[in-house]
Amino acid sequence: MSPFTSVAETTDRATPDLRILEHWKAYGVRDGLAGASGGVDYRLPQKGRGLPGPWALLQAQLGWTAMVVSRQPHRAAVKVHDPVTAPRILQGFDGHVTRQRGLCIAVTVADCVPVYLYHPDGPSIGIFHAGWRGVAAGIVEAGVRAMEGVSGHAAENIIMHCGVSICGSCYEVGPEVWEALGEPKPKTNWPIDLRDVIARRAQNLGITLITVSPACTVHESRGLQSYRRQGAQSGRMAAYIGIGEPCTRTGTPVD
Repeated sequence: MSPFTSVAETTDRATPDLRILEHWKAYGVRDGLAGASGGVDYRLPQKGRGLPGPWALLQAQLGWTAMVVSRQPHRAAVKVHDPVTAPRILQGFDGHVTRQRGLCIAVTVADCVPVYLYHPDGPSIGIFHAGWRGVAAGIVEAGVRAMEGVSGHAAENIIMHCGVSICGSCYEVGPEVWEALGEPKPKTNWPIDLRDVIARRAQNLGITLITVSPACTVHESRGLQSYRRQGAQSGRMAAYIGIGEPCTRTGTPVD
């Protein structure tokens, strides 16, 4: 069992396809997971920079002035955005950070961990896509460094949430994966809790406010996309975050 606080996403009443982090609204942030009912596939096209239909509709539903997502190489490249005035698809990034209000930054997932970040100084936000290859390559460290750079403050005030993904019981991997992640190597294939690995890495960087979703894309099959469960037939979900109206850390609007 993870030592980190478990916080579940809730289904949005107005849009059942969204699972949202309700308590992050107090920070002036809107974030969540789209495609959670299985009705919409947020897989990105292999070419082009314009957002395809489902993404454009999501942007309109959420009311953001712009949205950015990238084709993800499962590595540790993080893009800092400021300013962005039009929606677009990038190439080669697994993480995004910004201070820009009205900009929605997003990643695609289907078992990998969407990691949401918020820093009250600025404020600034970040999101990154963390599979085992990305974690081994240093996406956690790169994402936190980018947040520190944008905010101008240390990581200790960052708030982090590890979102809907494959759970530690369902994610059986080989000894080479454990070794690549810097974990004690088992003698045979063994399940690993990637959200716990990410949270511990973040904790080592100074982050103390860390929550972890209890939802699992594999054994909780109610519409969630899972490459491990569905194989090539799986679609992709969109994990997103954007800064809404300015609020203090306690949720009081700022004048």
